[in-house]
Amino acid sequence: MKFKGTFSHEELINDYINWSGFHGHGRDRRGTRFGQWICNNYLMPGETFPKLFYTEDAKEAFDIAYMELISE
Repeated sequence: MKFKGTFSHEELINDYINWSGFHGHGRDRRGTRFGQWICNNYLMPGETFPKLFYTEDAKEAFDIAYMELISE
C-alpha cells in the first residue's frame, strides 16, 4: 500500500477539484505539482511514487493516484 489508509477516493476527488480551481492543471505558485503535493501529504512513510511525483499535468496525476487507490 503506497498511500496512508485514511486517504480515500473522495478525498482525492475533493483535492483535485480544489487544486484545479486554484491552479488549473499546472503547478501552484510555489512550483509544486499536484502529484508532488499528493505524495508529500498522503504517501506512507518511506514510500516513493516517482510516476505520480514527477507528473506535470494535474489531471494525469489524478488519474495515476486514482488507479493506485482502486488497486489497493
